[in-house]
Amino acid sequence: MNVFGEQLVQAMQDGNTLVAEKLVAKLSDVNAQSLSRHTALHSAVFYGDLAVAGLLMQRGANMMLMPRNRNYDNKHECALMMALKMGEGRADMQLLLVRALHAQRTQLEHAGAWSPSDLFKIHAVPHYAMLYSTPEVFSGAIQHDGDANARNVDNMTAYMHTIREVANFERDVDVCRVKMARVTELVESYPEMLWARYNRADVQTKRPFLSATTSITGLGMLIFECITGRCERLAVDLAQCEDGVRHPTMYSTTGALQQRIEAHTDVIRFFKFEFIPHIFVCMMQPMFLALGMATHTRLGSRHKCHARALQSDNCNMVFNVFMLSLTTADMQHMLC
Repeated sequence: MNVFGEQLVQAMQDGNTLVAEKLVAKLSDVNAQSLSRHTALHSAVFYGDLAVAGLLMQRGANMMLMPRNRNYDNKHECALMMALKMGEGRADMQLLLVRALHAQRTQLEHAGAWSPSDLFKIHAVPHYAMLYSTPEVFSGAIQHDGDANARNVDNMTAYMHTIREVANFERDVDVCRVKMARVTELVESYPEMLWARYNRADVQTKRPFLSATTSITGLGMLIFECITGRCERLAVDLAQCEDGVRHPTMYSTTGALQQRIEAHTDVIRFFKFEFIPHIFVCMMQPMFLALGMATHTRLGSRHKCHARALQSDNCNMVFNVFMLSLTTADMQHMLC
């Protein structure tokens, strides 16, 4: 990155957008990387400078360019993925880049201009959008083909990916609530997510299987794999904590274990008693609507409609009895 590039980064850091915009025009190589592996576009994303990011894109900045000096933390961190991982605070920047990506896809997709690495990241954009950002950004991310169930390289939809990541790894129950509230909003807009299945037979060669089940819905994965696995880890921590209480040592880790146990317990309770029941009702809602349509005065008035004898109160009763009588085995049969 030349001297104008260094001055550009400093101007963005200082929030001096007018100077930064002038310096963009003086860059000899808009995709040059600094010693800290940033391009100018990386810096615009980091400092949240929309105006400069837009000018850089107009000059041909490559949002898919990978860091020259990669490490574990930035190995997938092109400017686009960096923006998505920065969360909802960068929603405007994310939308700018996602819309630019769609424009490029329209122009370049049929020319075979994308590398396998680029395609890997492009297919993951909806997944990152749902996990890290807002419903608006997710909707923007799928705008190119309109497929809310688009799969990444591991045959996971964004919905599966998000609930699996949060249920397996998040320790802050408040973060869980925020992320799952966004998921709930999205499944109400895109209910087709709920019954999509992860199929091991469709996983690409040499990719790991992310479920032990041949075919499973996102909720099935959550209930019978993620939360079950988390409960097993909690049991191990509880046993270790009890052992530490019985046999205390100078270097006892009981305090840290208790904090981890509390975090695991809170997250498990949230999923078991709040998120899972709500999502399951959302999955059953089409059946309830079908019953309602069958008993509707006009829609269900035909003599061939055998459900027309049911009144709305009876429909509610049938649906509620069905929901309350479901066993774990019944749910596993439906979801897995």
